[in-house]
Amino acid sequence: MKLLLHQSGEHIAQRYEILDVLGQGGSGITYRAKDQLTDQQVALKVLTLRQADNWKKIELFEREAQILSQLEHPAIPHYLDYFQVDLPEDRQFYLAQKLAESTSLADLVHDGWRASEDEAKQIAEQVLEILTYLHSLPSPVIHRDIKPRNLIRQDNHQIVLVDFGAVQVSEHGSETYGSTVVGTYGYMAPEQFRGKATSVTDLYGLAGTLLFLLTGRPPTALPEHHFKIDFRDEIEVSTAFANWLEMMLAPMPEDRFGSAAEALAVLKGEKNIEDCKSGIALQPAGSKVKLERSRNRMIINIPTIKLDPNSLFTALLSIGMMGLGVSIMWLPFSPDVISNVPAMVFCSGCGLPLIAAGAIFLAEVITRLTQFQLEINRTQFRLCWSLLGIKHQTSGNTADVDQVTLITKRLPWEENNTTKLCQIRAGLDIYQFGRELEDIENEWLMTELRDFFQLSA
Repeated sequence: MKLLLHQSGEHIAQRYEILDVLGQGGSGITYRAKDQLTDQQVALKVLTLRQADNWKKIELFEREAQILSQLEHPAIPHYLDYFQVDLPEDRQFYLAQKLAESTSLADLVHDGWRASEDEAKQIAEQVLEILTYLHSLPSPVIHRDIKPRNLIRQDNHQIVLVDFGAVQVSEHGSETYGSTVVGTYGYMAPEQFRGKATSVTDLYGLAGTLLFLLTGRPPTALPEHHFKIDFRDEIEVSTAFANWLEMMLAPMPEDRFGSAAEALAVLKGEKNIEDCKSGIALQPAGSKVKLERSRNRMIINIPTIKLDPNSLFTALLSIGMMGLGVSIMWLPFSPDVISNVPAMVFCSGCGLPLIAAGAIFLAEVITRLTQFQLEINRTQFRLCWSLLGIKHQTSGNTADVDQVTLITKRLPWEENNTTKLCQIRAGLDIYQFGRELEDIENEWLMTELRDFFQLSA
């Protein structure tokens, strides 16, 4: 904790009366003060030349004042004043803003509050609207320190963004580079550790903040897998919102939403997440597959597909074909044609294909009635098929899995039609599933499985 520069009742520049301390951070100490000219309370931030570790902090402080003086948004405290006070052995820099009353999201969580999914979405929408404004300026403004402490929720539940001490300005579409790493660990996007930032850097900080609101724990306290925060087991939210959060938290900037405006459009249901360019595998819209995943465990449930009239017709047709085929095969053994070799050959040539085709059609229908589950942990995996209460189960060692891939099979009754299946290879053993799924669902499952097994395509 920094040594306080001012005490309650002290006057600064013959204008501001110190009331109490609002907060302390790397970019200075912020006081609650009273403006003697307007009789209004303000937030007065101060940084001294002596307490600054390097000139970079002075540069950031001056940049904060300069940028704030150009901003005009109801959710950003209004800039009021910037000045310096020279002392015999020091120089003090001051920044005055309109005071953002009420409580930070960090304090609300520390007091026991947890956000519901709807509350988290409402907060996200407000912050994204602020970020859309900042990122859409002629010279886009990147906050670089989106976190619970810097988001104030007022009594009317409106969110206010404060503390622009890490702010950076960039040209449209370009990265900003800095020699000093700024931000808050846990809420910093990976590229910030390399001194880089773009507008989507702020999206990562917002998503980390939302996880804190939902769990009560900072992102650093949540599991991590392949440099990604593995949060799905830690929160109870809809699949759509979890997919949205996962895209916001993508380690690579290019895998996040393209902008705050795009993230907002998806969150509000005005745009489909599948239409956003991303390297993140997202569950296809409308998919009934249930996937549960943590760092050491994955469960995939493929439910029974409801039979449609076409499937029922196919089932009846296949049974009829098989029955006809059996009847034709039985003809040579009737008293009238027994020992008639040509008749036996003819009946076999007609009956066998009918039985085979009927069996193939029936197998396709049965596939739609089959429920499938794949359960994997770090030592074993288990596959279970269930049909009308009859179960078949097989298992193997996770360490033996050396390939997960999509294979393409041609449907025997449709020469120009193919289907994709998921395939797991463990040594000499081959396991296939997913015939009843759409190709896009199998592609999504393969991406998830490869990531879990840490295998390349």
